[in-house]
Amino acid sequence: MGNQITTNNQQIEKFKKEAQLVYILYLISFLLGGITALIGVLIAFLRKKEVSVPEIRSHFEFQVNIFIKTLIIGIVALITSFIGIGIIIALADIIWFLYVTIKGFLALRDNKPIDPSAWF
Repeated sequence: MGNQITTNNQQIEKFKKEAQLVYILYLISFLLGGITALIGVLIAFLRKKEVSVPEIRSHFEFQVNIFIKTLIIGIVALITSFIGIGIIIALADIIWFLYVTIKGFLALRDNKPIDPSAWF
């Protein structure tokens, strides 16, 4: 019984570290042309169904949602860039992406769940 608890705790810590890794990959994606964000969303997508702990699963779901929302807003920014408003939308998208990524990272560090559908 005690061995199973240790294994479960080790599993939880492993998933928590992977969720932290995804947040870090998101943050450094600006420096590496976005490739790390693709790796991060892939990790989050694969893990979100595997994790049974709701507090950690919420982070993987949140990370997938961050990626999807950022991508959609980025496409809107690209489409509207020819009239000038796209640049403003792109800047807002970048600021929002940084804000929610840092917010999620801090919540995970404090062992708090996060609302996967939240915008802020």
